[in-house]
Amino acid sequence: MATAALNDHFTYADYMSIGKDNHFEVINGQVFIMPSSPEPRHQEVARRLKNAFAARLRGSSLRVFSYSVDVCLCSGFIALDEVKEWVQPDLAIVSAHYKISETRIVGVPDLIAEVLSPATVKKDRVDKFYRYQRVGVWEYWLVDPFNEVIDVYILKNGKYESRGTYFKDDRIPVSILHSASINGKEIFTVPVLE
Repeated sequence: MATAALNDHFTYADYMSIGKDNHFEVINGQVFIMPSSPEPRHQEVARRLKNAFAARLRGSSLRVFSYSVDVCLCSGFIALDEVKEWVQPDLAIVSAHYKISETRIVGVPDLIAEVLSPATVKKDRVDKFYRYQRVGVWEYWLVDPFNEVIDVYILKNGKYESRGTYFKDDRIPVSILHSASINGKEIFTVPVLE
């Protein structure tokens, strides 16, 4: 994954002015170029993950968003020319509707899930892990589509604590939904193509 450093003056408004055909994230001043199209297994697992969450969110006030929606990591209402960090997580769940605009999410989601790929594993496990922890994402899922494993972290006293490592045959508790869980098979079982 290509990366570069930005000067302190580059903002989300600057990013928007160069056009949406340029997909990149900025975390701690570091630019991460997004792959033009994720691998098929990555896409399939991300889609199944979104569908599993969407099924459990029916009737709730929570909203689920997937890849290619910009999430501006900031607190409160600030102008886009003041936003210095943004990501495009594979999945974001937001409870506060005021954070959702027509074109982006401005604020911290309640839950973020990242589907790992060889090109993004360091960014997702290190850079995003610590950034999401610092801005206050309450629940963070790291989904490994190749080993069929999900690591779940919950924010406690400003630090992520492991909620557990879950496998394809496990039920994964969703803390933001209190009593709900997702069966790992819903995420990792991919129909066989003939």
